[in-house]
Amino acid sequence: MKKLIRLANYKTFFSTVLLSFTQLFVNAQDKVITTTTRTETYWYTEPWVWVTGGIVVVILLAVILSGRNKTTIIEKTTRNIE
Repeated sequence: MKKLIRLANYKTFFSTVLLSFTQLFVNAQDKVITTTTRTETYWYTEPWVWVTGGIVVVILLAVILSGRNKTTIIEKTTRNIE
């Protein structure tokens, strides 16, 4: 019986020491670390670039397609002047 009590005491002591060290390591990691980050924005992530590009594409398509469907009909009329 004394052996079981000693074993339980050792387990309790070992658990207490282990949890104390765990608590020590956890508290050691509570330092506040400040990092500086640099944010860069690229030109193609801006919305105004996409809107302007869309407008330019629509205008170019309108100019190209409007000149394509023109058909010219030339009528020649001749008059005889006597």
